[in-house]
Amino acid sequence: MRRTLGCTLLFALACDSADGGDAVSPALGSGKADAADHVTMHDALAFGADRDERFTEDLQFHGYPLAVREGAVVTLELTHAGSAAKLDATLFVYGPHTNAGWGTDAIAFDDDSGWGRLPRLRALELDDAGDYLVVVGTHDARGRGRFRMRAACESGECAPPTGCVFGTMLVELLENPRVAIESHVVLHAGDAIDALREAQIVDAVHESAHDDVTTAAEAFDRVDGGEINVYTLHDGVSGRRFTFIEFGAGDNSFGRVYDEGTTTVVVRDHDTDLLDCTVAG
Repeated sequence: MRRTLGCTLLFALACDSADGGDAVSPALGSGKADAADHVTMHDALAFGADRDERFTEDLQFHGYPLAVREGAVVTLELTHAGSAAKLDATLFVYGPHTNAGWGTDAIAFDDDSGWGRLPRLRALELDDAGDYLVVVGTHDARGRGRFRMRAACESGECAPPTGCVFGTMLVELLENPRVAIESHVVLHAGDAIDALREAQIVDAVHESAHDDVTTAAEAFDRVDGGEINVYTLHDGVSGRRFTFIEFGAGDNSFGRVYDEGTTTVVVRDHDTDLLDCTVAG
């Protein structure tokens, strides 16, 4: 006979009859980092590539981002081969991802449609392009054992076209539903900055015609209005953070995006065109 843990014992989890009957489900909030607080996040699923993991403790959920194109039809399942024989697992799908997070309610759920007590969501239609979150749990959140996760495409082409996660134009970066702006600070000459920020500013200003500056003071003297914008960006799917140094030069936008805490350039803003992107979307 199945049992479910009382909701008062779950703290960060919830008993959600809308999503999964009496199964224990993750309680995702509405914040940008909602999944990371309640689910162990893994690398994104790729169609046709199995992923092996296991349950080792109570209240454990495993999450896998899945990027799809508009109208994708997919099958998601825990396979008989590679999964523990007695595992009573569950499968939830959230999304698509927006600046507000993955959403609080699962758009699809399955418990026992696969082999034995394993879940399978067959021919799931995902009308909207974007990033979804596939979450694997156990029925009472106390299960133990290995499992093998598989995503299959049923509609010919399911993966999104490859491209830059930030887009191809500045406006796409600033209004990106996947890469959120966590903070925005406008710096002026004389503001306190550390050595890393000075190095980023000097390097970013080289994106414009002012490629001879060597100090932050020179950089502020050259840019329009003596102002430099510093954005902190957060990729809600991969969890990566970036620093975008942006400024005006001759009434045009220039700048560079760096991996947070580094001077490693991941994309260049050259007169609002995004060039040489190294972060695939």
